[in-house]
Amino acid sequence: MASSSAASTERQTAFKELELLKIQREKLSKYLRPKHPKIVKLDADIERGQKLMEMYRTQGLQQLAGTRQALKMRTESVVASIKEWEAKVTDANARIAEAERLKQNVNRTQSLYDRLVGLLQNVDISRNIDQATLAILEPASPAERRTRKSCNSSPWRSWAVWHWAWASSR
Repeated sequence: MASSSAASTERQTAFKELELLKIQREKLSKYLRPKHPKIVKLDADIERGQKLMEMYRTQGLQQLAGTRQALKMRTESVVASIKEWEAKVTDANARIAEAERLKQNVNRTQSLYDRLVGLLQNVDISRNIDQATLAILEPASPAERRTRKSCNSSPWRSWAVWHWAWASSR
């Protein structure tokens, strides 16, 4: 940073000196001819100042190109880092979603377990009801045996017998 400010100060000084030389030459060229030694010396100094300014300009362009290249590399590094972190974030989001799904499954299973435990307790309560509190309200009736009707009385059976007899007589 200090070197760039020093270079900037040198450039400004060189530019001011070059402008002063140009102004001085313009004043002297009103009274002196172009081949006069003072004009020739000013022309040489102006040319040297212009070369120095050109050198500063070239140096500035090179520094600008170097800075541009460094920024390009830094940008590429940041982009690569962003892609890497995007992958990590995607992975973390997937893990969080999986953990949330597992947590919901645990809650659902816990709820089912609690419900089943409650039902089991109700069954235990029903089994353990005191037998003395049960009373027979009505005596049992005798069992009736039901029989199926035989196929002999069926109209089809009669028809089959008649048909057999008729067919035999022919």
